[in-house]
Amino acid sequence: MQFDLKAIIFMLAMLGLSSWGLADSNIAPPNKDLLIKRVKTYWKARADHDFKKSLGLEAPYIQFLTPFKVYRIYLAKTVTPLDVQITYTHCTQVGHGVSCIVTIKPKDADVQYIREEWIYFDKNWYHIIKDPIVFSNCFPP
Repeated sequence: MQFDLKAIIFMLAMLGLSSWGLADSNIAPPNKDLLIKRVKTYWKARADHDFKKSLGLEAPYIQFLTPFKVYRIYLAKTVTPLDVQITYTHCTQVGHGVSCIVTIKPKDADVQYIREEWIYFDKNWYHIIKDPIVFSNCFPP
């Protein structure tokens, strides 16, 4: 895989801004249909153990910095819902992109919700993994 270094630096900056609360609050997500499609594609790939496909939906800096073996082992040990519905989206403008906190609910579950972050960058949505122990080399200091 080949990534533009400027794109990776920009993504890291966006993640930092959203984490520190330096972003405009609660805006409408751009291309919401694409966000919904990519969230569902991501979770279907995880349910099918198609980790190459799910890694392709991760933010470019995660794809660049995470060895596939680490990513595969981590996801193989996690519980994955088969089909999801998006129940809430909170989006903020960060730099030239948008960060959304998406709450999803497995369709067959009564209570379980999963909260995750997606970044809109370069006309596409990317998932953000936030596990500082497993993916410590993927986060800014």
